[in-house]
Amino acid sequence: MGAFFVYRFQGCILEKLANNYQSVLVTDSNEKRRHVLLESLEVSRYRVTSNLFLPEDLFAHVESIKPDIIFIGSDFPDQEVMDFISSVTQHRPCPIVLFAQDDDPRTIQVATQVGVSAYVSGDLSTKNVQTITEAAIARFCQLQNLKSELEKVQTNLSERKVIEQAKGFLINQKGYSEKEAHRELQKIAMNKMRRLAEVARDVVSSYKSKGLKKNNHKIEGLNSGQRIITCI
Repeated sequence: MGAFFVYRFQGCILEKLANNYQSVLVTDSNEKRRHVLLESLEVSRYRVTSNLFLPEDLFAHVESIKPDIIFIGSDFPDQEVMDFISSVTQHRPCPIVLFAQDDDPRTIQVATQVGVSAYVSGDLSTKNVQTITEAAIARFCQLQNLKSELEKVQTNLSERKVIEQAKGFLINQKGYSEKEAHRELQKIAMNKMRRLAEVARDVVSSYKSKGLKKNNHKIEGLNSGQRIITCI
């Protein structure tokens, strides 16, 4: 890969796209392309804050510098490059732009899968660097939002499931109606100043520890095809 440089944004358009994007790391073994990229960044009012030769352990320096965006230049990205991108995606996710000469669809697919926000093949000009950067940030933010929403949905479904399990125990063991079971859980949660799902987990654990019989209870309020049956 080559030498890398860290830039700081100074009120540029990238800050409007994402509030906290402040530093950029650039690494490229292609002198011509790196020169175009650095020139474009400087024209866009970026300021160099570090100028380092590429170390053996690039990820360790990424951990130290904590860049907000990473530009990588590699004419034919190899497994080392892909592994580096994958590590960043897993441990320090941020927009990553990969410049290459390789336009093989398989390479592009792998790069996208490991976390590249924008894959740019062919020659680079100063006119399109900012557009590419903005697109990479927008793409990264979109994917992060989707990931966050998915995690919320999964958490909500998990919590709904345990609440329904707890209600099922109360219905089965105390003869409550569903509304009464729900009110009982709410009452305990309010008294203990805890979240409803946390109280429900305690109820489920308590009844399970007693070795009580299973009871099936359907979660209400789901659309057709979205039913979840909890087996206790």
